[in-house]
Amino acid sequence: KFPASTPRHKGCSFLDSHSQPPVSCLLAVFFVESIPNQPAPTYAYALAFPERLATQQAMARDGSIESVMTKGLYNKHAQMQNQAMEPSFDLLVQAVQNVPINPDKPFQITDMGASQGANSMQPVRTILEALQGRLASSQLQNLPPLEVQVHHEDLPSNDFHSLLSLVNNPGQTYVPQPGQLDRISGVYSTCVGKSFYERLFPANTIHINFAFTTLHWLSNRPMLPRDAVFPSLSKDPALLAAFHAQAHSDLTTFLRHRAVETVPGGALIAHFPVRHNLVGWTLEYFEAAVQDHLAKGLLSPDDVSAMSSYSYTRREEEVKASLDAVSDLWEVKALFTRQVEQPYYAMYQAGEMSAEELARIYCRQREAVLKDYMVGSLAVVRGHEEAERKVSALFAEFTARMVAEPHLDFNRFVYFYLVRKA
Repeated sequence: KFPASTPRHKGCSFLDSHSQPPVSCLLAVFFVESIPNQPAPTYAYALAFPERLATQQAMARDGSIESVMTKGLYNKHAQMQNQAMEPSFDLLVQAVQNVPINPDKPFQITDMGASQGANSMQPVRTILEALQGRLASSQLQNLPPLEVQVHHEDLPSNDFHSLLSLVNNPGQTYVPQPGQLDRISGVYSTCVGKSFYERLFPANTIHINFAFTTLHWLSNRPMLPRDAVFPSLSKDPALLAAFHAQAHSDLTTFLRHRAVETVPGGALIAHFPVRHNLVGWTLEYFEAAVQDHLAKGLLSPDDVSAMSSYSYTRREEEVKASLDAVSDLWEVKALFTRQVEQPYYAMYQAGEMSAEELARIYCRQREAVLKDYMVGSLAVVRGHEEAERKVSALFAEFTARMVAEPHLDFNRFVYFYLVRKA
């Protein structure tokens, strides 16, 4: 709802609902000059009314990577991803201190795989505060204030509404209030609805890229596993080899595209989960539930193939091999791993929550990332009602196994900081 004082729109266009082939949504775009008493002009507002939005977006076929479609659900259950960011903040600050600055051009930041924005606000805020400090230093204090552009990238099916709600919320946004960061004259946000396995920006324009807990999602499933929802836990050697090759191709493709777009001396900071040999990985409990339902006939191998994930958990040596393959473009400034643990198991051990409460938390976190996608994908072959029943039963089994064996939930993450070679 626009205020009554909002200027009249310049123009409005509608998709023809009778066009051939039939369209799946009606889209209205309003171009608005400005809204009084707002800090910046509002350029466009769009409304979409798809007929089958939930299933289409959950499948995310256009980008071949699953997405979380329940509005805001990912943001509510992204604790592990949030904790994993901590080691990357120091890397972001280091990058800001060393990246070249052109006072005649905006400082440009990319947030790859932004999802619903819960884990985008603090990284951008960290970059802006470090940039303010650098611009206020004696070496650069005579430069005029700098404009900053932040690009949030994710698939077209992403819930950009939740992301933009955070960007425009004064209590959560990274956009500084007037007078907060006097060496930054303006912060402007955009959303990019494309896959990060494509070129996204003009050459030599981006100063800092960050990709947090996202590069384990692949562009494609080279084979469909029939024994595991998560391909990296499959027992099929041929499938593991195919996913290994796909993961290497995807990561090197991503890094080569970003190298073209990044200014010489610009930076890329990323982290994502990697495989480990430690006992107690929560995904193994989930796959145990899958095996149980396969053995009982509650799921078929075709069902597992339909629900299988586009994610692949690399081993550390696989990451190193991919970085070596682009060593002509990127210099590795930092490369390390960290174990990231959820805080809830300590609360369970202290008697502050029951095994059932602990299991429900773990289950909801996985449901936030997986359930809509799994139901939408399985519905193609089983129908929505049966798909919902099968997937709900699988998560119930998963929860029961975690109630029976309360455990510490953790992941191992790899972190790297790269600098674009001249």
